[in-house]
Amino acid sequence: MLTTVGLDKKEVLQDVGFLLPSDIIDFVMRQDKSVANSSFFSEGAAEVLKFWLNEDPDHIDRLRLQEEEFALTLPICWHEDAVPHFQNDTATFYSWSTPLTFGGAWTSRHCFVGLPTSQMTKATRRKILQVLSWDMKTLSSGIRPETDHEGKPLTGKRLGLASMPLAGGWKGKFCFWKGDAEARWHAHDTGHAFSVFQIFRCFVLSMYLHRMDVKCFR
Repeated sequence: MLTTVGLDKKEVLQDVGFLLPSDIIDFVMRQDKSVANSSFFSEGAAEVLKFWLNEDPDHIDRLRLQEEEFALTLPICWHEDAVPHFQNDTATFYSWSTPLTFGGAWTSRHCFVGLPTSQMTKATRRKILQVLSWDMKTLSSGIRPETDHEGKPLTGKRLGLASMPLAGGWKGKFCFWKGDAEARWHAHDTGHAFSVFQIFRCFVLSMYLHRMDVKCFR
């Protein structure tokens, strides 16, 4: 359930579906190797190990990632952006990919959730990040959860999958977050005055801020 803004300008609840990265990774890793190569690593699974060996050691420490986990841990990059949607509105999408693919957005980026930007209130973003953080914890452990993003026991098919490892023993760890100045303005709540100074400030701090975000997705 996400909080959105209705026509009466009051916050209402609306059902929204998510495409969980853990579900996509689990499904893809059960297919032919060519599917995983085109989705996650263009030059083969060996690139995963090479990526972490070349990553900043401080970042790896913050992720609590052990060297023996490198070869089976996908680096996850998150992206937030708005695209033209309908009339004067845009749609805001959260998507993810790995930095090991060479294809364009159509082939390498996976949608997590998308909503009309007019419905993206602070409460909406908090809900999105709650689900995102919950699934990143699943990927970090490599084990299916027993509770949902609100801590409630799972039911139905997901209950049957609880405590099972993801396909092939794969895991995922937060790598970095990408977004333009406007996306960073919203994500980091820098205020309402979207000035040239704030755009410049977001640009200067971008290399620092995307590392700060790791605390949310351990």
